[in-house]
Amino acid sequence: ALRDGRIDFKESKLLPVRIEDVRKILLQTGDFLVTRGNGSIKLVGRGALVEAVPGAVIFPDLLIRVRVRPDTIDPRWLSLVWRTQGDRKQIERKAKTTAGIYKISQRDLGSIKLAVPPLSEQRYIAKEVARRIAEVENLERYLSLQFTRAARLRESFLAQTFSASR
Repeated sequence: ALRDGRIDFKESKLLPVRIEDVRKILLQTGDFLVTRGNGSIKLVGRGALVEAVPGAVIFPDLLIRVRVRPDTIDPRWLSLVWRTQGDRKQIERKAKTTAGIYKISQRDLGSIKLAVPPLSEQRYIAKEVARRIAEVENLERYLSLQFTRAARLRESFLAQTFSASR
């Protein structure tokens, strides 16, 4: 499943297939998956980077796999730039609807125009964004712990206050 810009492999299903028969559609680290269709124009064309593959996994026909040339585009950078407002507008303009389901084709995805800085700059941007996201996630964990501690202190204070007043 593709949710919130991430791939959720917990939603995988086991299929009785031979690896030789599905080798062409096995996921690899660095693949970028894009939602092919959705009832919401805001969700069609959303993408996520495959950061690690937990074994032999194929992707469903509801997704389009994009493999970039690693000598031209860093997949981590693509994952970041894919979420930008300008790229979303291109995707939404190209999405077509029939019976209330918006869809985008592989050909339409291939015509999306991306500003592509030099590879070294892409890598730097991707690394810096990942570092800052990790800092924010650490801060969120710290704050959550502090809120839990504050709630326990409040409970303890109230319990002591009301038991002492009897």
